[in-house]
Amino acid sequence: MKVLQLVTGLGQGGAEQVVLDIATRLDPERYQISVCSILAVPGAQGGNVGRLKDAGVDVMSLGLTAKWQLRRAAALEKLLRDVQPHVLHCHMFHANVLGRWIGRRAAVPNIISTVHIAERRWRPWRFWLERKTDPLGAITVCVSNAVLEFQSRRTRLPADRFTVIPNGIDTASFAKPSRPRRDVRAEFGIRPEAKVVGSVGRLARQKGHRYLIQAVSRLPKPWDDAELVIAGDGPEMGKLRSLARRSGCAARIHLVGGRSDVPDLLHAFDVFAMPSLYEGFGLTLVEAMAAGVPVVASAVDSLPEVLGAGGILVPPADPDRLAEGICKALANPAPEQTEKARARARERFDVSIMVRNYTELYDAFVGAGG
Repeated sequence: MKVLQLVTGLGQGGAEQVVLDIATRLDPERYQISVCSILAVPGAQGGNVGRLKDAGVDVMSLGLTAKWQLRRAAALEKLLRDVQPHVLHCHMFHANVLGRWIGRRAAVPNIISTVHIAERRWRPWRFWLERKTDPLGAITVCVSNAVLEFQSRRTRLPADRFTVIPNGIDTASFAKPSRPRRDVRAEFGIRPEAKVVGSVGRLARQKGHRYLIQAVSRLPKPWDDAELVIAGDGPEMGKLRSLARRSGCAARIHLVGGRSDVPDLLHAFDVFAMPSLYEGFGLTLVEAMAAGVPVVASAVDSLPEVLGAGGILVPPADPDRLAEGICKALANPAPEQTEKARARARERFDVSIMVRNYTELYDAFVGAGG
């Protein structure tokens, strides 16, 4: 079965990781996988592009330098007619809309879309376009029940036009660190006995890291000397550095950029904080759960659904309540709760479950449609 995954871009992010996992974990004896990025991809090896190529996946690009350059849509139609996939699987808004439209023109028999986020920025045209192009596709996958409910409401499409396949991670890779936590901490000049609050994720406004910096600067005794490590890169880096300098505790705030050793980082944290303003799923939340780190997360969209009773939920954009949750987690790590979270990650959100669910979806549509 030929499966072509169409994605807006192949940078770092949850949706891109899902594309990578599907492409590299489907049975190559049964599936011929290729990936096409709408946006231009870097020529150098490395990142998601390098990992796909290393796995033998054919990686293509329409070469757009901006998302609005949809005049290049003709290139996608030619590509689809050349590849003739049995399934066109689209990820993220631009790929979903373009893939449905051009996929139908190119006579692709099965077009599946995945919505990865509950988009709360003011983008009314997105939901109009999703609604108008929906009849051109077979079905739309949502990565959580929260996203399904949100997408159905905003597009005014019936809920039965959607299905839910939760994202997944390789939970086994987060079970144990490869380095002692004291060595990881020493890399940032953090004492072995210090309390460390950590967060991992793309540095975008959506992720709410500014509220985390404010919360750590307000921690009362005996937690007022806790260290904060934020791993990730993105457009908010400059603003967060400026905020850290003005916080009064700049020496305890470590913005460490993108990292390839996330499992080791997580095991070096005493608390994992996810202060997002809105989310679709929250892969890094599951990673922290799989690592057995006490979690404090915003009670928004999918995060309560993913976390269950495995951590502490606080209101979004509220640094005082976030600080209270962090203090509670530092004072009472609750090993029984974190063990439940670890089991929940393993049993519900392992990458093998996600890949199996997509396999069954592909097989169901190709089997029914021929």
